[in-house]
Amino acid sequence: MRPGSLVKIQTDPKVYAVEPGGSLRWITTEAIAQDLYGNDWNQKIVDVADTFWGNYTVGDSVEAAVHPDGTVIVNAITPWYIKNGTKFEVSEADYTDMQLSPLWIFTNQIDELGLYIDGGDFEMTDGVRYPY
Repeated sequence: MRPGSLVKIQTDPKVYAVEPGGSLRWITTEAIAQDLYGNDWNQKIVDVADTFWGNYTVGDSVEAAVHPDGTVIVNAITPWYIKNGTKFEVSEADYTDMQLSPLWIFTNQIDELGLYIDGGDFEMTDGVRYPY
């Protein structure tokens, strides 16, 4: 799954956010999930088949309302890419080039963009364009 998406496995109720490189971060509470991904966060979860679960590694848990790396947030009309606590403004061309599913785009629910350092303009890399 693309970084920024929400996943789970059918045999485990935990919901994880995917980061670049296939790292999973368990979202520890429903309140955090709702703050980060909206009231319909639970409708954005993709069940990953057991056979593919081994392709991922589990990283640190998400214990505060801070988006994991690889998340794309749309604030008004501006898309932002989150990486290492820094937000990068994504151009219209790069945003289109990412070919994001609506499941992987999150409208800012709280004013959390103020929590991130401004990293300036986003630079597209193959790891973002083709993360899987």
